[in-house]
Amino acid sequence: MDPVEIENNLMSGQINQLVILTGLDPTNNPMHNAIFAGFMNKNRDRAPVTFNTLTADHELLRKTEKSVLKSPKGILKTNWPLKYLNERPALLVLFMDLDWNHTSWVEKKTECESKISSLRQSIGDREIRIALVLVQTNRTITVGEDQLATERATELCLQCHLSPKQLFVFPQTDQVLACVIRLEQAFHEIAQQFYQVCLKKIRARPIPNNYVNLLIRQQFKLGFISEMRQDTHSALRHYKEAYKHCSECELPDIDNYELLSVASLLNYKICELAFLHSTALDAISQFRRHQSAFFNRNPGHYPSPQLAAIEVTLWKSQQCSLFAELFERAVTKGLAAYAHQNPGLHLENAAEYYRQANQLIVQMKLNMDPNLRLTTQIDPLAMPDPITGYTIYYGQRPWRIPVENGGLADPVTEHAAKVALELKINVNYTKSLHILNSAMAQYKRYNCERMQIHVMFHMANDYINMKQFSTALQLLKRIVWEFRRENNVQLLYPILLKCLDVSFCMCNIQEYLWTAVQLLNPYLLPVSTHNEAMLLAQPDFEAFLLQNLALIRAAQPPQPLTTTLAMVCQQELDSINAQWFQSLNSRVFFRVDMTRLDSFIEARACFLTLSDEVQSNEHIIVQIAFRNLCATPLIFERCRIRIDDITPAKTTADPGVDIFPLSKEHIVLPASETVTYLFEIKSLLNIKELNERQIVLSTIYLDMGDENSMVHGSFEWENVYAISVRRISHSPIKTIFDPLLGFNAIRIVLNTPVEELEKLEINDDEVQNSIKNL
Repeated sequence: MDPVEIENNLMSGQINQLVILTGLDPTNNPMHNAIFAGFMNKNRDRAPVTFNTLTADHELLRKTEKSVLKSPKGILKTNWPLKYLNERPALLVLFMDLDWNHTSWVEKKTECESKISSLRQSIGDREIRIALVLVQTNRTITVGEDQLATERATELCLQCHLSPKQLFVFPQTDQVLACVIRLEQAFHEIAQQFYQVCLKKIRARPIPNNYVNLLIRQQFKLGFISEMRQDTHSALRHYKEAYKHCSECELPDIDNYELLSVASLLNYKICELAFLHSTALDAISQFRRHQSAFFNRNPGHYPSPQLAAIEVTLWKSQQCSLFAELFERAVTKGLAAYAHQNPGLHLENAAEYYRQANQLIVQMKLNMDPNLRLTTQIDPLAMPDPITGYTIYYGQRPWRIPVENGGLADPVTEHAAKVALELKINVNYTKSLHILNSAMAQYKRYNCERMQIHVMFHMANDYINMKQFSTALQLLKRIVWEFRRENNVQLLYPILLKCLDVSFCMCNIQEYLWTAVQLLNPYLLPVSTHNEAMLLAQPDFEAFLLQNLALIRAAQPPQPLTTTLAMVCQQELDSINAQWFQSLNSRVFFRVDMTRLDSFIEARACFLTLSDEVQSNEHIIVQIAFRNLCATPLIFERCRIRIDDITPAKTTADPGVDIFPLSKEHIVLPASETVTYLFEIKSLLNIKELNERQIVLSTIYLDMGDENSMVHGSFEWENVYAISVRRISHSPIKTIFDPLLGFNAIRIVLNTPVEELEKLEINDDEVQNSIKNL
């Protein structure tokens, strides 16, 4: 079963006293309407009183027979606090239209006595107070100033058996709201007497044999009534005493769910009042005690070991969420929170427990009989009163309500209830994501960047479980960039493995290659795994990835990882493979930007010149170097380099045009070696119109496949001038932007104009002579 939800009235932050109004006719009487609106439209700055009206069909004053205690059954009745919040008022207020000089004073006086007597008869032996308000239309007359008013007020009180403090006058005035507020405060003071009597009656009730459930019940009632009296310090003391009995209580396994439900309510009230008293440290300490007392308990075996573990885990999630809600409410009222102590920490714990519950539900569903059905016609989980939807006691099992002494139901009913619970309970990743989103908002508020990354990882896992792989990959890639920005290379490896699983399930070639080129970099291996076992296992994984790259190159679907097989079932795996075949059935083009990646290939390019300024008639040598970090040779169809003209206000070349298209076919990169290619530019741009021109090495391309291949594309390194990513050792980022030799941008100055432009790859003998000049 889901954890018992605490009623909204008990979570409102302040419990109000209940006062019932009768005798007003707001529909036909404008004065009554103004009075009624003044009582109903109130803000939190006024007296803590809730006003309701007494209608003809109201049942709150009906007489009920008191039940005789036969056995210590249950702990807290569900409807007991709701009775005082919604049904049983502390004060009944009768409104009468009556002036002191009314012509039919005797008849009106008798009418007042009759109505009050009728109310007293309906109340019975309850301690509900009664007040009388006379709505007058004459000028303002106070009791002390007018002899007639004094006499008739005394006469009315004697005949109606009211004290002078229970009689009020509402004069005809423009200041209706001011009069309403004064009456409201007076009603609040009278209501205090009712709750004081309630406290005395609760204390006077004997507890047979010191039953622990009755002790908890008594202390809770004392705390609740004290809270309604606005004596929050006494309420907190009684709640703590009830919680102490609850934490020391050892009930049978079958009543564990009820005990946890009551402990949840008591802990919530204690933390709520602690925050209300501006003692946040006491609230945090109480919640830690709550975790220590109940979170480590054995979940038991009822209704079954699996269901008990799921119920307790969901209950833990609820406790963390409730405390985070209280914490956040206190923060909005001025409490200071910090990065190491804020509501987001408790929300993340709630999401973690919910994630564990989802895992337990998945395991239970896998072990269930697929043909399991409920054999009984009556739903054992149905509430006995569908209108209210409440059980008799907090945390009571619905199918055990008719059972005497709170014991187990018959075996058939118990088995049906167990089957119904197993069929009803389902994973709920949406709820987990909702909690994680709330935690993320809190972490952003307090600038907890690393905690945000942790939350994003759990969100990605939930999206994976929901089969929303695209959203999961976006979150994982964001984590990759955050780790790269913080130089957390050791943490990249497991995240990239997760990206590989997700991209495989998405059947996305570009994302799969984007991940694979990083996993093939041996320097990304975590330092903690640099042991003999990992070094022996790594070549196998490298061979696995290279084999998958070869399969993609041949327009064949890659093989899944063992972690991928754990994410999907066999039916889903067959569907994914079918999607791979379908996507590879047509021509596919990919483009992987390697600029900010720590990939398995490093690239470097530069102009081999003595300075960054050359004459227009000079020959220029361009060097491209590739380093293969893998232990396996690699073959690519072609390498290319793009050279762009970045001269301001240029007129002879269009922006973004490759002015020197240099390329080399059939590129072989030996294992763990560096390969260098040299190109010579024999003639430069015709610069008749400008005195100088600036060119830059823009992009390096390494092509896999050609135009006739089913799968073709390029790995690209771009020359970006502003790099925000922090560089790490053995990173390819520094090689193209910070050439170890030469320059990546040069200026061409006017010498002797040349009319034609050509490029030529040169052999080693020619290069030697050119390099000697450098």
